[in-house]
This record gives sequence, C-alpha cells and structure tokens, in this order.
Amino acid sequence: MNGLPTDEELMRLLQEGDHSAIGIIYERHSKKVWSYISRRVPRENAEDLFQDCFVRLVEKRHSWNHQPFVLWLYVVLRNLVIDFHRDSKTEKNALGKYVSADDELGNQTDFNELVSAMPPETSKLLKELLSETSR
Repeated sequence: MNGLPTDEELMRLLQEGDHSAIGIIYERHSKKVWSYISRRVPRENAEDLFQDCFVRLVEKRHSWNHQPFVLWLYVVLRNLVIDFHRDSKTEKNALGKYVSADDELGNQTDFNELVSAMPPETSKLLKELLSETSR
C-alpha cells in the first residue's frame, strides 16, 4: 500500500471536519469532473457548475454513507447537471443536446475507463445501480 488515503477515507475525514480532505479529492477528480460537466452544459456555465460540484460535496458530506465514493460523486454530478437544465428552463432542448436518452452513464468512454479501474464488486454495484435508475 502506498500510504495515501483512499477517497472513502478522505470522505470520513471531511465528515469529521477536516476540510483539507476536499483539496486531495479535488486533485484526484477535478479532470474527470470537468470532463463530465463540460460535455453536458454550455461552456459559459461549465466553470460555475464545476466549482459548484466541489462546494456541493462539502455541503452534502453527511449524506455520504460509506458507499463507493466515485458512485456518489457521479450521482452528485448528474444531479447538478439536471438541476442546471431544469433551472435554466431549457431542459428539453439542452437535455436533448447534452444528455440524450441514448447517452447513459455506462456508455461513455471516460466513465467506462473509470469503471474498468474499479474493483469487480464496485463495478458490478455501479452497473446494477445504473440499470435500476434507467427503468
């Protein structure tokens, strides 16, 4: 083991009030968060949503209940994007353009790469979660 805390350990620290943990989470996940958001919202809104994601992680830290962090992160991201489109009253047009019905999380290259790097039990859990939410 390399001695670095896992994402789950960092979330426990964040829940206990150690706000330095969010910096490490940011360093680890900012590129994937940016990729996810920038593909789903107009460029002029992506930076704000990107920042909102990490603010939301801190605000919602107590709702994380020890599930795999990456799953929880993508739920937070997905909800941010949906809220953005709902709030901007362009949900139908924007969702059709940026999050089409055929563009489920499991079909995206960057998400697939992330899932393939997960332990098999986490990958299976994620696939089950996605199949349940698509029903």
